[in-house]
Amino acid sequence: YPSIQCFFALLAFLLLFMAVGEKRFRPGAYYAATFAFIGTYLSWEGAAFYLPALTLGVIALSRPSFSWLKNPHVWAGIGIITTLVFFQLMFRFINQVEWQGYGAGAQDVTLGLAWVDPFYQPAFYISHFFLVGGHHLLFVAFLMGLSRWSGDSRASRMLTYSGVTLLTSLALMTLFLELRTWR
Repeated sequence: YPSIQCFFALLAFLLLFMAVGEKRFRPGAYYAATFAFIGTYLSWEGAAFYLPALTLGVIALSRPSFSWLKNPHVWAGIGIITTLVFFQLMFRFINQVEWQGYGAGAQDVTLGLAWVDPFYQPAFYISHFFLVGGHHLLFVAFLMGLSRWSGDSRASRMLTYSGVTLLTSLALMTLFLELRTWR
């Protein structure tokens, strides 16, 4: 399922940029991004952290104009996502009564303040996310691109959007999603 989740997350990322990244708002691309996020969420519930990351990325992308917040399509998309999340969690809660489970599993991972855990090591995620295998060159390119975030060109706005989305997603999942290991 990680490849399905990555596909939908990347699709939501690109479609949201197409919807908000230009001078005018594109409702078709926005609704497509909404349904791509729904695909991301349905592949793994923890991907709900991706929505605030995308939101902060769009805020950084559309600076200094926030006129897209007045668009009724934005609120309709948020309503679609909220409704789906509500019904999915309700369906899961109702069906969970019928299943017997012994011990702890992935379904038991909950929101929590991960940094209060005595075994919390935020450097673990940095070293295993940015510095794995062939990612060294990508990490250096990411660091070199930090200086271009403040520009007003399309390329610098795209760098800002992708960087803010990536770092926010990494920070939210690191700080608020507890990690259980069964090894």
